[in-house]
This record gives sequence, C-alpha cells and structure tokens, in this order.
Amino acid sequence: MLQIVSVKGENFRSFKKFDFQIKEGLWVVKGANKDDSASDSNGSGKSTLFCDSIIWCLTGNTVNGVDSEDDVVNLKTKKDCFVEVTINSDDHIVKVMRTRKHSQYKNNLFLDVDGQSLSAHRIKDTQDRVNQIIKISPALLKSTIIMAGDISNRFSELTPKDRIALLESVRDYKVWSDFREESKTSLNQYISQIENLKASNANSEGQLTAISDFVDRLSKDYMSEKEKTFSDNEVVVLESELNQLIALGDSKDEIDNLSKELNEKNVLASEATEQHNKAVKELDNLYSEGSKLKFTIQNAQNNIKQYGDLLTKDNVCPTCGQKVVLSEEKKMELLRNLTVTKKSLLEAVAKEKDVVSKISTISIGEPEELIELRNAITNISLKIQELSFKDKSVKDRVIALNQNIKVLKDNIASHSVRLENFVNQINLYKQQITTIKESIQNNNKALIELEDERGAYQFFYDSLGPKGNLRPYLLRKDIAYLNKVLQYYSARLYSGCSIKLTVPTVESNKIDIIIENTNGLVKSVSMLSKGERKRLDLCIQFAIYDLVRSTAMFDTNILILDEIFESLDVAGINHVVTMLEERSEVIPSIYVITHNPNAYGLIPRQILVSKNNDISKVVFKSGDDNNGKTEA
Repeated sequence: MLQIVSVKGENFRSFKKFDFQIKEGLWVVKGANKDDSASDSNGSGKSTLFCDSIIWCLTGNTVNGVDSEDDVVNLKTKKDCFVEVTINSDDHIVKVMRTRKHSQYKNNLFLDVDGQSLSAHRIKDTQDRVNQIIKISPALLKSTIIMAGDISNRFSELTPKDRIALLESVRDYKVWSDFREESKTSLNQYISQIENLKASNANSEGQLTAISDFVDRLSKDYMSEKEKTFSDNEVVVLESELNQLIALGDSKDEIDNLSKELNEKNVLASEATEQHNKAVKELDNLYSEGSKLKFTIQNAQNNIKQYGDLLTKDNVCPTCGQKVVLSEEKKMELLRNLTVTKKSLLEAVAKEKDVVSKISTISIGEPEELIELRNAITNISLKIQELSFKDKSVKDRVIALNQNIKVLKDNIASHSVRLENFVNQINLYKQQITTIKESIQNNNKALIELEDERGAYQFFYDSLGPKGNLRPYLLRKDIAYLNKVLQYYSARLYSGCSIKLTVPTVESNKIDIIIENTNGLVKSVSMLSKGERKRLDLCIQFAIYDLVRSTAMFDTNILILDEIFESLDVAGINHVVTMLEERSEVIPSIYVITHNPNAYGLIPRQILVSKNNDISKVVFKSGDDNNGKTEA
C-alpha cells in the first residue's frame, strides 16, 4: 500500500503555508471565500489543498493542468513555492519535495528514502525514480486517489459507444502493453536470429561458391605448374641485364652540383626580386605624394582666387543686398593670407616637379637579369627532375630484376614443394566445403525451430494488438466486475433498484444501462429524475473508481471526493455518506470536498478552508489532533 502520511508546503497557489497529517476517518472539507461576495465557498482553496498539492508534488501537474508551470506560485510572494509529501511505501519512509521559483532550490524535484537522497541530476530522472516507488503512472495516480464530480458523472448521458471509450480510458493497459512490448522484444529477437541465420547461410553459400571456384582454379594451376619446366638460362639473362644497370651508376654527384647551382641562382633571384619590389614601392609612394601635392596646389589656387576676388571686386551682402566695404584691417589680413598662400603654392609646384622627375627615373618592369635568373632556375630544376626520374627508373628496374631472379631461383628450388602445397591446399579447401555444407544443414534445422518460436510470439503479439481479441476480453471482464460492484452501490445509493451494464457484442457494439426495480420493471435513463440520474451516475462513478484501483493493482490509504453531492437531496446525500462510512473501513482516510451545507451535519469530522485577502488557510475544526492550523 502507498500510504500518504503528511503534506506540507509554502507559497503554493493561494496558500502561504500549510502543514497537516493525513488523518483516518471520514472528513468533510468546506470552504469560506471572504474575497468574493458572490461566492460562499467556491474558490476558497479546498481542491487546491487536498487535490492539487499532492498531485503537483508527485507528478509535476495539477488535477486540471496549468497554462504555465509558474501558475502554482503564490501571486503575492511570487517565489519560494514548494510542496513536500511524506509517504510510507513498503515500510520505507519516502519524502518527495517539488519546488518552483525557490530562492534556494530553484525549480527542482527531490527524493529522499529513509533519510538517503535518491535525487538525480535531472528532474526527469528523479521523476522516473518517484514513479518507480509509487508503482503507478502519473496519469493513473490522479484517478486512484481523487474522484471528482465531473470525471464520469455524465456516464448516463454518453452515447453507448462513448461509454466503451470511457471504460477503455480508465483501465490501465500498461501491464498488457508491457506484455506486448515484451513479446515484441522476443519476436524481434527471433526475427533477428532468423535473419542472422539466413544471412549466415547466404554468406556460407557465397563462400561455398567462391571456395569451389577457387578449388577449380587451384586444380588448373596445379596442372599448369606440374607441366612447367625451369631453365637456368633465363636467370643468366636477367643477371646480365642487372650487372649492366649497376655499372651505369647513379647521377648523385651531378644532381648535387645542380642543386648547389640552383640554390645560388635562387639567392640571386631573391635579391633581385627584393630590389624590384623596393622600386615598385618607392614608385607607389611617389604617386601618392604627387596626388597629395596636386590637391594642395588646387586648393591654394582656389584660395588665391577667392582672396583676389574679395580685394578687387565689389561684394554684396547676400541678406540685404547692400554693398560690403572692407575695412583696412580686413584688407591687410586678406593680403597677408594671399601672400602666404602664393608662397605655399610655389613650394607645392616645386615639390610636384621634383616628384615627377623622380618618377621618370624609376622603371617598373622586371630587370632582364631577374628574368634570366628565373629561366635558369626553371632549366636547372627540370634537369634535376630528369636525372632523378632516370635514377628512379634504373633503381625500380634493378629491384624488379632482383625480385624476378629470386622468384625464378625459388621456383627452380621448390618446384616439387609447391606442387605438394597445391595438393594440400586443394584438400584443405575441400574439407572447408564439407564443413560449410554441414553448417548450412544445421542452420536450416535451427531455422525451422526458430520459425516455430517466432510464429508463437507473432500470434501473441497480434492478439495483444488493436486487431486482436484482448481488448474485447478485457472489456467483458471489466463490465462483469462493474456489474458486481454496482449491486453493492445500487443497494446503498439507489434503494429499490438494481443497475446493470450490457456487454457489447459483434452485432451491437455498445453499452446500455439497465435499471430494474423490485417488481421487475425496467426503466430507461430518460425516465429518471435529475436526482435519480445523479445517484445512478454516482453508483457507476464509484464502480469505475473501484475498477481503476483493481486493474491498476494499486492501493492507497486516501480517497479525495471533490464535489460529488450536486443535484442530490438530503436523503440522497445521507445515502452517500452512509456508504462512505462503510468504505472508510477499506480506505482509512476519506476527504469529501463540498460546498453543499446538507452534508455538513452528516459528517462530524470537519475541515474549514477559508480565504481572505487572496490568502487561504485550513483549520481542523473537529476530531483534530494536528495541534494547530495552517497559517496564512
């Protein structure tokens, strides 16, 4: 059993702080929302505290989901949100704490078992470990500890086919899916083994063909070799050619001399190139200086004209059109500027002539000496390549001759040995052919056995698939279970009537609801009052809840019922409460969240959740041994 011991947290939604123990017995949770005059208890934080806090801590989501992960953080504090759930699982104390926008822990998930941290580096990995301890999927966990009034209370309003879909959605098919995946894994293993054996056979067949062909070639080579005769004259001819090539020597000395000359020419060419580059750079600098001087001359000429015009021409004010008369002081200033500018102009003209003269003395073409050096370098390099190629050709030929001479001598010396080797090789490959044929035969026998095993797993895999017969079987089994527990719930919530669900068939793929009274009269759902339909749906809802817990092979100490009394009169609520008191013998802690005041007097253990100024708190009003309350 998964036993939830306590829940505590801070800055979770409307709660600033809460800390309470899960208590045994049947409890009613009521609310008081002082922030909304149009509401009595709605929005006080009942579902937040008893549903969302637990589900969010253990799964990372709330009952109805969130638009943003930060939606769980208190709107006033806007930080330091956490919820910690303490669980007794298989005699191990498990603490799970989830944080959001926390100053110390950031956004994180922590797992502690018997005082030892089992938290992983990633939240996802820690969540996987939590799921392993809980032994149920996050989605199914919600529906096994919480039964909300809107989960299946419209079962009677669903179409017969939609009822099938609903029942299939509440069953945990994970076990069967796991079985199918296991069978798929085994099936794939057998398929892989079969493919490997077939590939091995194909490879063996290829080897068999290749070896057989090779044996044929060896046999022909053996006969050819057997007919060969070897002569010493062939060796003598090759050795004579070899001695002639050796006598030629190599061109090492000539190459060394040419290399030395090449290095000298490269040095001279480098020096000539450097001088040429200097001349080019100097010419570039002179051209740049000439451009600057031209600009200076042009600017001086413009200034001289401007100064002359100011001194000799009548000047008119562009604003008033009146003639401007220059003062003597201004005229003297203009004359001084004119004199200085003319001097600068003469200096610039003189410098420009000097630059032009220097440019005319510099040649930008490559010197003839440099061209000759480069041609000499090219010729020497080609000569060295030619000599090196000749030496390599001679060396290669010498190597080839030595190899040929060695082969001829070996052939002459070991002719009989080689013939014997041919025979040994042929016999060895014939043995390999026999071994390969035996391997193919054994593989074929194994293939027959593997195909039988594969067929069995294929049948199992297909049976568990969408087109198999497993889902109809499970659905029939589930409806049989529901009809059994519906007898219990209808006897307590729907006095005088029995409720039964029909089993879908091939001809009629739907689920109908049969309501039969003590007189044997059958009612249709459309004939029921609103309250009767609510009780009908509650019976089915409780039955489906039991189905979820039974199929999930999961048990826990807590059941939270959220708003299940709507549309029920006092008598109906009394029936439900009586039934819940009976169920509390099986489920130790049952919390009923409701805003229906008719339920308050029927359940003595009461919890008040109040909200004021956007802050919720919980008070254990009766049957309380929590030693206090959660404070805002």
